[in-house]
Amino acid sequence: MAIEYPGVIPDLLTRFGLNPLSFSSYTDLLRELQALFNTAGVNPQGSGGTIDGRLDAIEAALAAPAKTIITANSTAIANVNVDTIFSNGTVTILGNSPIIGRVWRVTAGGVLSTAVSSPPTLTFKLHWGNTAAPSFVALTPPGGAALPANLASVGWWLSALITVRTVGVSGSAMGDGFASVGGQTLFHDTQITAPTINTTVDTALGLSVQWSTAAAANSITLSTFVVEQVN
Repeated sequence: MAIEYPGVIPDLLTRFGLNPLSFSSYTDLLRELQALFNTAGVNPQGSGGTIDGRLDAIEAALAAPAKTIITANSTAIANVNVDTIFSNGTVTILGNSPIIGRVWRVTAGGVLSTAVSSPPTLTFKLHWGNTAAPSFVALTPPGGAALPANLASVGWWLSALITVRTVGVSGSAMGDGFASVGGQTLFHDTQITAPTINTTVDTALGLSVQWSTAAAANSITLSTFVVEQVN
């Protein structure tokens, strides 16, 4: 005999545990899961979404843990002092693929040069969205990190971890990372709070830089950019 649902929120686990054969198909199970989440008001797919779509997005993300690997240098970012995303330093995170505790590792590197006089500062940021959106990993202290003057095509390296704390339209993620120039650690930074991110839509994760001074000799190029899904 089938077990009837009690009350407002279906006791899915009790029903499935006591009478697993009452589910005739995988589709039925998905419908029951969706009814449960919708009734509780915590549908992880968001309003109007389906649990099936959520599972498809998660499965697709697991199938491709290495999100991007560039095979050519970026356009040099030079003679500008506004926050600028590298021309090939982005990857699209599929909507609804993030889960709580999901971690991405970002590895990037290239070369940079600085002017002979007036040493600049440099700011690296990882943005969830475009340059107008808040970054959720700021890899420099406020105001950027000071660089020596007269650097000529010196190598730089950056590594960061991004961890999803919550999901949804008002989800959140925490970042931690470091950067080095010429083999010397330039800065290390951890977010104090976890900024809000929207995990329900396809969103670009992009690496940007900002020079403090616009000078032709202040130039940086991206030659390595890998985003790996750790789990």
